[in-house]
Amino acid sequence: MTRPGSREAWAVFSKGRIGGLNLANRFVRSATWDPHMAAARVVDRATLDAYRALAEGGVGLIIVGDFGVVPESGTVRGAAAYDDIRVRKFSALAGVVHAANPSARVVAQVSAGFWGAGPSRVASLIDGHAPRRLLRREVRSLASRFAVAIKGARDDGFDGVQLHAAHGGLLCRFLSPRTNRRDDEYGGSPEGRCRLFREILSAARDRVGDFPILIKMNGTDEVPDGIDVATLKTQAAILAEAGFDALEVSGAMRDTLAVPESVLGFRPVPAPESRVGIMARERQSYYLSHAQAVRKAVDVPVILVGGNRDVERIEEIVSSGWADFVAMCRPLIREPNLVSRWRSGKGSSEAACIACNACIYDMHTSRRPGRVRCVALEQPGRLADAIRWRDEWVGANVAPRAEWEKRP
Repeated sequence: MTRPGSREAWAVFSKGRIGGLNLANRFVRSATWDPHMAAARVVDRATLDAYRALAEGGVGLIIVGDFGVVPESGTVRGAAAYDDIRVRKFSALAGVVHAANPSARVVAQVSAGFWGAGPSRVASLIDGHAPRRLLRREVRSLASRFAVAIKGARDDGFDGVQLHAAHGGLLCRFLSPRTNRRDDEYGGSPEGRCRLFREILSAARDRVGDFPILIKMNGTDEVPDGIDVATLKTQAAILAEAGFDALEVSGAMRDTLAVPESVLGFRPVPAPESRVGIMARERQSYYLSHAQAVRKAVDVPVILVGGNRDVERIEEIVSSGWADFVAMCRPLIREPNLVSRWRSGKGSSEAACIACNACIYDMHTSRRPGRVRCVALEQPGRLADAIRWRDEWVGANVAPRAEWEKRP
């Protein structure tokens, strides 16, 4: 029975399913970069405490910040053993989530985010650097490396995995027609750009069977000649047919920072997929049209991420069938109990997060890895410095706007 003021009967609080996972509600904590896991390659106590709080806070599905399965050097030499790539104490994380909330499910995100090599030699809009083109044998070896990581995550107690193919990392660059200009079987068409993902999935299924495997992909690269809605629908259908259990739709990549605001329609700041200035409802859920396009093209669950911060708007999205699940990142940094608060009907329908992106300040300026925190809440005295750094970073690190149109 719904309590007065509660929202328990809302669609977003109804049970859901992704592959073999039964989920308590339609809220997803989208993968959030964790400096200890990414840089120090270890799960520390602060990380465990953060995930315990998320589980206790009522999130139905928690996706753990990505860890890379290929070396940052950009050289790929065959398969790797899980012990060579695993994050130390990774299995403790899944155990903490399950102990804190038996109905919570946790998925490990695996990635290949290095910049030293790519599918093609395409110059960055930011600095003009062109990565080394991966050899065919290196591309083929990626499937086995990912399969090893996926099996390892399953053995470490996770409920599923997600491939990180968004935001300009290596897998994203295979999907993007801007950055993948190969003329072999791994490029040249939507089918070719998706071939690596079919191979990863096939190699993984040989090891883990029907273990849930999700994928996060760009709905738009926000750069010239990148993924657009037409490309998105075609490639999403290919990936769903290949057997991915859910598609999370995001957008933007590192090169988006070089595109003028007049072209983008929003101000590009680090990280460009996390837009600022979205307090007005009409500027929220900004990848919704892309998720809707995918929802019409596939028969697997679609997860919408990007600027979701008002539960009334989120309920409209889920109840209307525009997306099956809704993911958040920044709001849950500030309020890990946000889902429970919303469910009870307490407080504002909006998250307390002000979408300032100051939470990434420590990621880029700290000499030692620290936990991701809400600077506005926990370190208000540093907020002005964080905002100043955010606003000045693009100008200091990106070629002048006059140079943008000259880039290939």
